[in-house]
Amino acid sequence: MKTVIVTRPLHQAQPWIEGLQQHGFSVRHIPLLSIQPVADNQPLHHAWAQIDQYTWVMFVSANAVHYFFKGIQHGHWPSHLRAGATGNGTTKALTASGVAAHLIDQPAENQPEDTEHLWQQIADRHWSGTQVLLVRGRSAGNRPERNWLMHQLQHAGAQVQCLAVYQRCAPVFSADDLLWLGSHDARNSCWIFSSSEAIEYLPDYDWA
Repeated sequence: MKTVIVTRPLHQAQPWIEGLQQHGFSVRHIPLLSIQPVADNQPLHHAWAQIDQYTWVMFVSANAVHYFFKGIQHGHWPSHLRAGATGNGTTKALTASGVAAHLIDQPAENQPEDTEHLWQQIADRHWSGTQVLLVRGRSAGNRPERNWLMHQLQHAGAQVQCLAVYQRCAPVFSADDLLWLGSHDARNSCWIFSSSEAIEYLPDYDWA
């Protein structure tokens, strides 16, 4: 059986690793992204200070939830404020952080977990004049962010503020990982990629 390579950052990789192992797969974890908090927490504190003014807060990932709540010691989620999630992982992170499940919008069950299918659930709401906060990460290399959902909201009349709470950085490979990545086994394994950005950090070997 081929080895399955999980490339997600450490914090999100464990459920994948455990699930694959439970189904009998041989698994190796090679994280291709490192997730770090942003250096300046002032915009985050400002967002929390005016949290009651928002109509909707969108979280693009579980990482966005983690760093949004981690940066504030006594942040209290308003009982009326709805939150958006791209899928089950983000929803679980939100409920674990104290956001009531009935306040969370996400794609319909059995639908792809992405912003397009989330938008299908909320597009018919009254967005004109509303204040929306989009909580996300940013690339250390100034890679352009995906702004599709932001554009839909703006087109519907919402005023959208973007807040970066974490940074996606290049991974630091161990000597053992680098040795293995150059091996025949690495090129004959089954790789799981969760983002296009992660692929960019693959070492410069012959992957043909």
